[in-house]
Amino acid sequence: GLFTGTQAAPPISYYNQIAGPMLVGIVLLAGICTLIGWRSRPSHNLGDNFLWSGVIALGVAIGLFVAGIRQIFALIPFTICAFVLAAIISEYIRGVAVRRKMKAENVFTAAAGLFAASRTRYGAHIVHIGITLLAVGIIGSSLYQSTIQRTLTQGQQMSIGQYTLVFDGYDNYKTAFQSSTKEIDTVTMSVLSGDTSFAMTPVINYIPNKAAY
Repeated sequence: GLFTGTQAAPPISYYNQIAGPMLVGIVLLAGICTLIGWRSRPSHNLGDNFLWSGVIALGVAIGLFVAGIRQIFALIPFTICAFVLAAIISEYIRGVAVRRKMKAENVFTAAAGLFAASRTRYGAHIVHIGITLLAVGIIGSSLYQSTIQRTLTQGQQMSIGQYTLVFDGYDNYKTAFQSSTKEIDTVTMSVLSGDTSFAMTPVINYIPNKAAY
């Protein structure tokens, strides 16, 4: 602590609980800042920009719900990410439309010219898109992963999600490694899912005076 001189760290579960909401909050702020504008924007356009981005995000949420994603902790973050992507892309489309009207350029020339005229602004938009896609990946991997710990003997099986894992056997042997030897533990498992099956063979290598890998 600050006054006791002792060190304390929150448990890993604390970081796991706050990391997701903080990331979604950052992504949402990125979308709001995009809609507000680089410096200033007339207030009568701001409401329309939020409205259309919100409509697109709502459409994505409905599509995800129909597709089978019903978890509220998945729907809300994915909807926010859709809102941000819609805000960024629509902002660029509006800019291209204005430039075409002012300079009578075709779509490709206007898009390239708009980016070249304000590289810092639209470069930041690309960064925001990258962060949003990163958030989508993190949210998906966090919400749809399953972790089960169980001890099996040879021939036993366990189920995890749509998969059935069968413990086929275990092997331990030593082999030459550089000027010494290394010990190898190998587990063989069969993975079954409907009509599909395949073998999985995790391996752990033990090297003297070195960590296992």
